[in-house]
Amino acid sequence: MSGLPAILIVQGAVFLLWALLAVRILLHLRARARDHAGHMVPRPAEWVSATEEWLADREEANVRRVLLLLSVILIGLSIWGRMR
Repeated sequence: MSGLPAILIVQGAVFLLWALLAVRILLHLRARARDHAGHMVPRPAEWVSATEEWLADREEANVRRVLLLLSVILIGLSIWGRMR
């Protein structure tokens, strides 16, 4: 039980990084969708198109890997915290 606060602090820090990256990705996707749409509020089809392009974009591969890694770490910390 003595390590629980440390786990919570690490989990909170990882979650903060994950959340900041997720917001950055969403804002980037919104900008891509807006560029496709040509107007301020993109339609769902434009969001889907922008997301497909982002997933296929090799320059964004590292961002996707970091998001996946942070997600796996968060899940692992959650499981580890429950097992203790």
